[in-house]
Amino acid sequence: MIMRSLCEKLRLGSCLLFLILTIIIAEGGANAAANDFASAPNSFSTSIGYSGVVGGYDVTSLYWNPAALALSHSHLITLTMKEINSLSYLGYKHFTPRYGAFAVAFSQLESPDAKTLWYAGGWGYHIRGGLYAGFNAGLADHPDKLWPTIGFGFLFKPQKSLWQPFSSSSFSGSPAVCNRLSIGLGVHNIQLGNIRTDHALRLGASYRLLPSGPTLFLSHHFRSAKDSDHWGLSWSPFRNLSISAGLQDFKIRLFSFGINCQWDNILFDLAYDGARQKIMFTSSVRIGTDEKTTAETNYSKAKEAIRRKDKRQALEYVKTALVYNENHAKSAALYRHLASTIFAEDNKIDSLLQSALRHQSRHQFIHAAALYLRVLKIDPNNEAARNAIAMIRPKVNMDSERWYLQGVRLYDEGDFKRAREVFESILLVKPEHFGANTYLKKISDYANQQAEQYYYTGLGYYSQRKLLLAEEAFQKALAIVPDYQDAISYLYRIKQQKAQNNDRINDLLIEAQNKEQNGVWKSALDKYQEILAIQSDHPLAMEKTAQLKQKMEEYIKLYFDRGVAAFDSGNIDQARSAFLTVVRISPNHTKAQQYLARLSLPSSASASLLEKAQENLNRGNWEMVVLLADSILQIDPGQEQA
Repeated sequence: MIMRSLCEKLRLGSCLLFLILTIIIAEGGANAAANDFASAPNSFSTSIGYSGVVGGYDVTSLYWNPAALALSHSHLITLTMKEINSLSYLGYKHFTPRYGAFAVAFSQLESPDAKTLWYAGGWGYHIRGGLYAGFNAGLADHPDKLWPTIGFGFLFKPQKSLWQPFSSSSFSGSPAVCNRLSIGLGVHNIQLGNIRTDHALRLGASYRLLPSGPTLFLSHHFRSAKDSDHWGLSWSPFRNLSISAGLQDFKIRLFSFGINCQWDNILFDLAYDGARQKIMFTSSVRIGTDEKTTAETNYSKAKEAIRRKDKRQALEYVKTALVYNENHAKSAALYRHLASTIFAEDNKIDSLLQSALRHQSRHQFIHAAALYLRVLKIDPNNEAARNAIAMIRPKVNMDSERWYLQGVRLYDEGDFKRAREVFESILLVKPEHFGANTYLKKISDYANQQAEQYYYTGLGYYSQRKLLLAEEAFQKALAIVPDYQDAISYLYRIKQQKAQNNDRINDLLIEAQNKEQNGVWKSALDKYQEILAIQSDHPLAMEKTAQLKQKMEEYIKLYFDRGVAAFDSGNIDQARSAFLTVVRISPNHTKAQQYLARLSLPSSASASLLEKAQENLNRGNWEMVVLLADSILQIDPGQEQA
């Protein structure tokens, strides 16, 4: 906090010192005589050492580099005063999104013997990405001569943009460095006619040293009399305040500096020109709303056009919004959506027009007219479709009855889809056709019945909690009758229920899968069945339930058979283990429970074994008799017969 406060104080102190120096030095040299015809028309360009070819972006760009007129997307009035009560420059710039920026200006140029009036007009245009071009034309009125001049300029100034299809202005290889560089070229005062004047070619570059730091300006002016070098530096210690300084031909006496302040729609520039020992004041006033507000307004118009289902007009509004503010995120997103949609529609229109031309060449005028009308449904302003319909309209009436009979035949054959297309084609060009209207009503009634059947099927599935099947049935109903409100309502309910159930189902799935991996099949089966209680047609739960039931039945049979065999052979421990496994998998297995009950009673178990030992004794199977006798003694050591 202490360091931040100290930095703020240093910034403020440096700005105040700069302003005081400007006033003191200007006061000392305010009355010095001017000695150069080509004095700068604005304060900021003066303060950066006359590097306006890459540093002037207001109306005075008309003088420095007309390409820069298009950089600012607003209407501006700019005036400059070099002496009290003396207006030396007055200009106006008008920006249009489609045609670029236009400007007019009037200025008084100083020369040793007399003042020259200069009238100028120009135009700047954004070509693509960071490239701009411009042109100007002027008329100089000197007391003893009058001559016209022209000029032109180019500017490359990369801009960060969300509007990628129309504004690929960044260097993808090194955006942190190259995107801070601007390059300008301006040719000024090219004479027309027999008058000879000294035209100037200005070449310059600017570079922002840090992403939000100072900007360095460098330019070289090529003239037949004498070339000159110009350096400048501008820094913004605060958001709406900047200070700048410049130097010409590396001569200290040709230094300049200034201060720039912006308040709402007004920009103030105050500069001291050391070469001419003059103080200059420039002010630019924005007329109308700022660029961000204009972009937001056009975005709102685009949304309104979408509500009117006029996507193409909406796209034009969005383009305009992005011209004013290339980083308007909502407009950029809407542009991408509309551009892709309209691109698909244009492909569809091309296909329809080609198909319509083929039908027209075969004298199938009803079909051709229907296709042209489908084009107009997509694009009401399509001139090709409008002109074609106007041309074939007289022939449509002759063709309509033949198409009507074809539609009736298709209806009788049960091909309702194609019959509907034929009758709708007739109604597109002859809305009053009674027969086509009648058959369309029959087809609609049949479709409504089908949709109703799908709707009631969906209701049945919904009552059984089979949400997926219910959803599919309701969607089939909507495919036939798109505005079936009851089906729409149930689809919304299903969507809400699925969203509510998803978290619980996911938790149960995790638990069931863990128990299945650990061999606790009964608990896993319970979890899957709990899922089915929430959504009875859950695919994975249904599949796992069937698999586990089959697997459990196989294991139950295997272990039950093992238990019976062990019981019959007198292996009591093995029999008990097998029957316990059966009961663990299927707690309600009656026979396994009965065997466990018999094994839990020593007397009954020993009696059963004694009975089997007696049978083997009677058959002379002495080894089995001995084995059974040992088993009886393990259960009941006091059994005398054993």
